[in-house]
Amino acid sequence: AKSDDLHTYKIVMGRSTRYLNQTIDYTLLNDFELKIGFLGTDYEYDKITEVFPSLKIKKIFINNALDAAAAISQSSLYIGNQSLFFAIAEGLYHPRLLESFEPVPNVIPCPGNSGAFITTDVIMKLVSDALSLNVTLRTTEKNTSLGYLLSY
Repeated sequence: AKSDDLHTYKIVMGRSTRYLNQTIDYTLLNDFELKIGFLGTDYEYDKITEVFPSLKIKKIFINNALDAAAAISQSSLYIGNQSLFFAIAEGLYHPRLLESFEPVPNVIPCPGNSGAFITTDVIMKLVSDALSLNVTLRTTEKNTSLGYLLSY
């Protein structure tokens, strides 16, 4: 996506290849029928589309952290794990949701419109609440054990 298209993303997401909760099913974000943009390296984008092949997400091309801040600030919600882009959303006090990595919780969202999740049920509820969406929430979670991965 070009910088002109940034305003078209309701949700901007970033997911580094570190501090991952493998039990989150991001494909359920498709239920909201919103445009989702992705910030990250080509490898990170390839990895998220490999792990969640049916997730409707488009890569946002940026040149630097200022471009990332613009992409985040022009969205309605930022979702990410413990990474640079989450820190930028935090610094902007932009509405944001953190994929929390409980074994190494080195990011704690505060202040303002923020939240953290460790299950698909919770991210779906938080997105619904953050964007004031009235949708029927569903999940695919059957396994209640958490599957953390430090890095790909």
